[in-house]
Order: sequence, then structure tokens, then C-alpha cells
Amino acid sequence: MLRRGERACLEVVDNGPGIAPEQRAGAFERFHRLPSANTKGSGLGLAIVKEICARHGIEIELGDGEPNADGGHGLRVTLLWPAYSATPEETGASPA
Repeated sequence: MLRRGERACLEVVDNGPGIAPEQRAGAFERFHRLPSANTKGSGLGLAIVKEICARHGIEIELGDGEPNADGGHGLRVTLLWPAYSATPEETGASPA
């Protein structure tokens, strides 16, 4: 788990075909498949992830992943949790 400022951050990176920047917004739609997709799948994975994130206030970002053997790059999926402030009870501090 990483941090971005006050927010917890989780990144998942692959070296697959990636998703072009202009196609990333559509990638969250149910049953969306990339025009170049040559693998099996229903196009539901990122739609499900986005719905789960929305229910928990988690922001999701898509970006470039790792370079691959085809000269392209994979996909980086970043999840950002809302900033969290511990209560005095959680930290063991005495309330003022």
C-alpha cells in the first residue's frame, strides 16, 4: 500500500496491451470491449471495480503500465481512498 498525500493508494500494474488514453473513460462501461481486444471476456471487470469503489468513496484512475514485448505498455490501475483522520479513541489520545 502506498500513500499519495493523506490518502492510501493501491496500484495494480500489468504488461498487457494497455488502454489508450482516449478509450479509458469508456473502459468503465458495462460490456465495453476495446476494438483491438483479441481475448475472451465479457467486458464487466472494470465496471464492477468502479461500482465497488463508488460505494466506498474510492477514486479509481487508469494510466500507463509497464512496457511489453510488443513495444506497447500495460495498464496501471490506481485506487485512492479518502483521507482518514483517526479519532482520539483510535489513537489512544485523551479527549480535550
